[in-house]
Amino acid sequence: RCPVCSHMPIAAPGFDLHFYESGIPTTPSYGSINLLGWLTELRETHYLCLLIYYEGYYYISHQWFPLGAVHGLKYWFNYKSDDLVHFKAQGPILEPDTKYDSHGVYSGSAFEFNGHLYYMYTGNHRDNHWNRLSSQMIARVKEDGSVEKFPKPVIHGQPNGYTSHFRDPKVFEKDDKLYAESAQYIYNHINSDDKLL
Repeated sequence: RCPVCSHMPIAAPGFDLHFYESGIPTTPSYGSINLLGWLTELRETHYLCLLIYYEGYYYISHQWFPLGAVHGLKYWFNYKSDDLVHFKAQGPILEPDTKYDSHGVYSGSAFEFNGHLYYMYTGNHRDNHWNRLSSQMIARVKEDGSVEKFPKPVIHGQPNGYTSHFRDPKVFEKDDKLYAESAQYIYNHINSDDKLL
C-alpha cells in the first residue's frame, strides 16, 4: 500500500499510479510505488521508461514483468495523465506475442507521425539454441487506444559484426524527417569482451 494514501499497489490493471513525496534528499522529489511484478524505475530519466505528450495527455510507459519482482519476459505497461501528477493505469500496451518479440518487448521510444502515436521498440526472439535475435519493431496506437504492431520488423536482426545487444531505438525528428538511433555492441576480435560503440 502507498505510505501516503494507502492505495493498493499500482502495477495491476485498473489501479491508479500515485506519486508520493519521497522526503529522501538523495532521490527525486517524487517517486512511484509498485508492489506487483517487476518494473523499470519511473522516477528516473531512464532509457527503459518513456514519456510522451499526445493529443492533450501525457503517456508514461515502462518495461514490466507481471509474474514476479525479478527480470523476466518483458512487457510494456502504460499510464495516462492530463496533469503529470495523477496517472490512470492503462495496463500492458505491448506484449511479447509475436515471433519477433516472443522473448521480450524491450525498450524503445514513442513518436507522433501523421496524426498517430507510434512506439518503436526492440523485439527479442531466441532460437532453439537460446541465441538471441534482436529486431526493431513499430506499433501504432489505434483510435480506440489498442495497439497494432507492424507485421514485420522495420530492422530485422542485428547488423553483421554486432552482438545481439542491438536495442533501445530512439526516434527523433530533424529537418522534417524521422530518424532512429539505437545502442549497439560490436564484437571485439582481440578478446572475448563486447565493446559498446
